[in-house]
Amino acid sequence: MVEETDLLIIGGGPAGYVGAIRGAQLGAKVTLVEKGEVGGVCLNQGCIPTKALLSIAELYHRLQSLSSFGLRAEGISLDWDGVLKRKDWAVKRLVGGVKHLLRARRVRLVEGVARFLQPHLIEVEGKGKFKAKKIVVATGSSPAQLPIAGLEGPGVLNSDSALSLEQLPDSLLIIGGGGIGVEFSFIFRFFGCEVFLVELMDHILPREDEELCLQLERVLRKEGVKVYTGTQVEEVSYKDGLYSASLQTPTGGSKVTVEKILLAPGRKPYFEGFGLEEMGIKIADGAIGVNRLLQTSVPHIYAAGDVIGGYLLAYVASREGEIAAENALGGRVEVDHRFVPRCVFSRPELASVGVTAEEAAKLGYEVSIGRFPFAANGKAIAEGEVEGSVKVVMERKTEKILGIHILGPRATDLIAEAALALQMEAKGSDFVRTFHPHPTLSEPLREASLAALGRPLHIL
Repeated sequence: MVEETDLLIIGGGPAGYVGAIRGAQLGAKVTLVEKGEVGGVCLNQGCIPTKALLSIAELYHRLQSLSSFGLRAEGISLDWDGVLKRKDWAVKRLVGGVKHLLRARRVRLVEGVARFLQPHLIEVEGKGKFKAKKIVVATGSSPAQLPIAGLEGPGVLNSDSALSLEQLPDSLLIIGGGGIGVEFSFIFRFFGCEVFLVELMDHILPREDEELCLQLERVLRKEGVKVYTGTQVEEVSYKDGLYSASLQTPTGGSKVTVEKILLAPGRKPYFEGFGLEEMGIKIADGAIGVNRLLQTSVPHIYAAGDVIGGYLLAYVASREGEIAAENALGGRVEVDHRFVPRCVFSRPELASVGVTAEEAAKLGYEVSIGRFPFAANGKAIAEGEVEGSVKVVMERKTEKILGIHILGPRATDLIAEAALALQMEAKGSDFVRTFHPHPTLSEPLREASLAALGRPLHIL
């Protein structure tokens, strides 16, 4: 027997489940197929569990310096099993919340592995066949691999397996200084591990503002992380329970010996095994090719989220899922990736939107740059979080904001205002005219804009 549906979505991650909810809102009969838990990598192995671990790690780290706040405490210790339980609790609660939303919207959730049999016909292993008028592929991503000899064995982790270690390692080598590698560096270091971070490019987070990234590198080193930039891991060997990695650094060869290795080169679109290419869906640059309506080369099949490449970010996937569902059901909404905020949940956090000063210059803009340090912000001083600054990149003639880059406390929250400003084509003077309450961490956005306009108030 074949079950019929208006819209079938393969993959229950941020793109898939949000697209399913949007499709149901539009009155469609929606079927969502997911082989694991709803929420995808973000909720189950990415955004949520890592932030749960990071919040605990930061709290544990800050408790070590209570005396600087005039507080005293004794007997504070780490219960790793308790940490994992807390992380799992957060994940379970949110998974339950997503399932409740799907039930409330009458989305049919089918658990199993999907595969195309015909352009409109999907088989879900063990659950039957489904005929769909429209289909959205939202199968997500998987950890990328590194071509380094010796990277094998139970001590070699990826961003998924690193979240469920039975016990903390004494030492850890992280290969890859992007967002995943940097976040895990803080997590494991704050929990007391000896951490080595290796990045091939000249600075960590190579796609972000170099000035702020170098500031963040200094913070990592101050916290005790051994940071190697411009460095390549040539090979790895294993002996007596330890891994030895041969590094080629800018100053010559070096070796690092650790208990565990975490591979953090990023993620790649995941689409193998679903029968996409047999249906005529074109793959381009390792991802499903789509147009601005998120339509694939097969007109009734759309794709959204990590599987289409570009920004492999949960919130981008969610928006794409909405758009794909709307367009599959008759809409004409074009995806717009111009002002996607980029967030790294380091300590302090790094967040940015728009272009860097160097990118703006290459585009032909004459720019004015304004900076304001959190060390001059009253709220940051009161909270003891003074590392970092706000950097505003503005077109000199028109005062149009081209980019905003934040390294500092709650940067990933503050960047939303900046993203809205760029989306609305705001000028530096718009920030200046907008009241920013005092004392808050939002004030540096206005102060940096004042600096870009050449009239700073609270810095010289």
